[in-house]
Amino acid sequence: MKNSIILDPAPDKIRQNWIPYLNGFRAVAILLVISCHFGISSELTGWVSIHPWYGYFLNGILGVQIFFVLSGYLITYLLIQEEERCGKISAGKFIARRLLRIMPLFLIYLLSIYGLYVSGVIKSSMNQNSFLAALFWFYDYQSCYLITSPWIEHLWSLSFELKFYFVWLIIIICLKRKWWRYIVITLMVVAPISRYFLSDFPLNDFNEYSKNHLQHRLQHMFHTGMDTILIGCSLALWQYHPRLTRFFQIFRSPIWLTIASGYIFIIAEDLRLRLNDSWILPLKMSLDVLVLGFIVGWIIHHPQRWPGRLLENRVLQHIGTLSYSIYIWQQPFIFVLPNNYPIFIYLGIPITYLVALISYHYIEMPINRFRGRFRTDPMRIDVAFGKFSPQPGQS
Repeated sequence: MKNSIILDPAPDKIRQNWIPYLNGFRAVAILLVISCHFGISSELTGWVSIHPWYGYFLNGILGVQIFFVLSGYLITYLLIQEEERCGKISAGKFIARRLLRIMPLFLIYLLSIYGLYVSGVIKSSMNQNSFLAALFWFYDYQSCYLITSPWIEHLWSLSFELKFYFVWLIIIICLKRKWWRYIVITLMVVAPISRYFLSDFPLNDFNEYSKNHLQHRLQHMFHTGMDTILIGCSLALWQYHPRLTRFFQIFRSPIWLTIASGYIFIIAEDLRLRLNDSWILPLKMSLDVLVLGFIVGWIIHHPQRWPGRLLENRVLQHIGTLSYSIYIWQQPFIFVLPNNYPIFIYLGIPITYLVALISYHYIEMPINRFRGRFRTDPMRIDVAFGKFSPQPGQS
């Protein structure tokens, strides 16, 4: 095929129809979100004393960014594989699979909170505009400029990701393969430029959020934060390129992964606080994206080394499998209710786990089985659970 990307044999983990480190990454991501919300709630209530070092793990946005990088990588990799096998990409089936993955649980949670709002149970910082923004995938923008409800504040990331599915699909369908890389590079340049100009954008008089709040959320909006998800796309588009393979061979020592992780977890957050009012902050965010891409790419290219094996731990695999349900349901039990009922500081995490376990088995799994009807070939590629598995009847 003239314009195709040459796909070398996949890494051993993929050839064996299993990518265990993906769920490990998801576990790390959701644990960052949980630790952030738990820490904030603990500080507000004063029930639990937080050690200063714990502040480095109050970084829920990093957890969301890990989800974004994984999503960009997996979606792009699987679309490339689909085109290689079938000669084309089925836009309808792709959209059906993605919507069935995200929307059912999203709508169940959103409508549940809306029901509590209408019935008068929820009153603080709640209005119909917030629900409409979340329902129509505009919440990533509203959460930056308007006062939003803490009950649904975490849904901004789903608005962000759903927009990516449609924008990326349009690019892939309308343009030949050789242009995909150029588009990714262009958009990754546009994002930090957008952040730079937006960081000095004057706030409207009606906005009660401070400029610091807007700067903290510079990457929440799709056009200013899309480089996070595009770095994952890049890892898939260049995965078997000789130069990228050579790059990760040069930096194959785990010490480089340790250095990158140290930057992301410790130095990056410290720099964000120091550069909060600086024009350098938007550019520093771009460095964060590149380092995060390096971390994920390192594991993809060296899954057999000890960091990759660490992500295959059974506990991390279990948490990663439940990560989407945990993300959806953690907000009220860990972040909202503890402010009024401090006992939830201790009960929030176990309740979230139990609700997520029920949600996974009785909502996610049945819908995922139905989603199998929209596969493009007998080999079922399950993005949600980080594995490839044959359809019933296939070996």
